[in-house]
Amino acid sequence: MPGEPGAFLPGMATVAPAAPLAPVPGQPARIVIDQVHVSTLGTEATVEVRLHFGAVATVGKATGPAVDAYLLRLAAQAAAGAIDALIVAAEIGSRSRGATGPTGSPGSAGGTEPVGSTGATGSAGSTPSAPIRCYIEHAGVVPFGSSVVAVVVVLVSGDGRVEQLVGSALVAGDPRHSIVRATLAAVNRRLESLLT
Repeated sequence: MPGEPGAFLPGMATVAPAAPLAPVPGQPARIVIDQVHVSTLGTEATVEVRLHFGAVATVGKATGPAVDAYLLRLAAQAAAGAIDALIVAAEIGSRSRGATGPTGSPGSAGGTEPVGSTGATGSAGSTPSAPIRCYIEHAGVVPFGSSVVAVVVVLVSGDGRVEQLVGSALVAGDPRHSIVRATLAAVNRRLESLLT
């Protein structure tokens, strides 16, 4: 169907997905998407996103109705949960020298709650402010010229303020994977300072 994301239109050039970038010496490590997994059971779907940053791996999960348009939001929420868990792992690692952080989520919260929410609020660290959390305001795919683009609006809450950030990624293949890349694109500059 011509209006579907990733649909081929006559006269449209095919574009291959971007090749992963090799790490640049002297540059900070980047967050890598290990897996975006969608499972459905009846009318319910669960999206699981696995990310890793250096030696730290995290998982974010989101559950909701198994409707195509809502699966995009679930993918963004699962990515936000994995990002929250990375932030918590970085905070734990900075408080205890030599720690590599968790290899999973610190307190698995089901549904649409960010994975890193449990454990961060109960810690008695030196930071009196609320933990930094990511929330998905909007997520979707839109046609843009002859391309289809995934767009995510993320609210980053912490340090007494809420910031609205936007990320986008070209849809080449599975739009749910592109939504995860767009979520990471929205917060990547903030994450560089939080994770290093």
